[in-house]
Amino acid sequence: MRNEKKFVHKRDLLVCVIKRKSDLKLLLEAKSYRIPEKYINPIGINYIAFYFPSRIFKGGKKIEMYAKLMSYKIIKRRYLPNYESTKAGINEDYVNFTFKSIKNLKSPIANTSHMRVTFKRTEYSLLKKVSTLAQLYNVKPLEDIMNDVLSDWGKPFKREYTVKTEGGKYRLDFAILCNEGILGIECDSKKWHSSKKQSERDKIRDSFLEKKGLKLIHFKENEVIMKSRDIIEIIEKGISALGGFSAS
Repeated sequence: MRNEKKFVHKRDLLVCVIKRKSDLKLLLEAKSYRIPEKYINPIGINYIAFYFPSRIFKGGKKIEMYAKLMSYKIIKRRYLPNYESTKAGINEDYVNFTFKSIKNLKSPIANTSHMRVTFKRTEYSLLKKVSTLAQLYNVKPLEDIMNDVLSDWGKPFKREYTVKTEGGKYRLDFAILCNEGILGIECDSKKWHSSKKQSERDKIRDSFLEKKGLKLIHFKENEVIMKSRDIIEIIEKGISALGGFSAS
């Protein structure tokens, strides 16, 4: 029998959040960043990427900087650089990371899915290859996520459903057969559906299919990833508007 090696992905990159401008100042001037130890095990971390939220930084919601870890130390909060004495928890253990230099990414990694960003580990090898946070976190393709949502829902649906008309064939991401027509479900990733040209194509296609009796529902990337309960409620309303599930 042939021996097969198991390949284990190295989750050596930690994504952290720059929550305040004072955090950014400390990072750039002291080459330092700190995290409560209860949130992260530092063993195996070699790199840290820094996420900037839009509520603090204009034009944020993206990773713009990263650094190779030089060292880390577990210390009490009161001994941290620039410790704020008015804060509670002075004896809480923190991981204090230090770096030799802070680097800018040539192409920032955008949070196009509006994901909630917390301390999370992933692979450094992906950092300079991807353009979105979902890709960096190895989130499934949208259609696979939607398939999971619909499967958990437990009602009949069809994936990659082809509609044939005199104008040609059209493929829907998902379809639900109803008594008074077909409910089509489309997953619109920002990568493929954000351009003006593609948006116009989608409108023409949708208008044609709706004239043929189909009802179409489009879900944006962030809705598919973050709002599965809302998705099902919208789909159920669409089914009801088409007379319920088809018996065939």
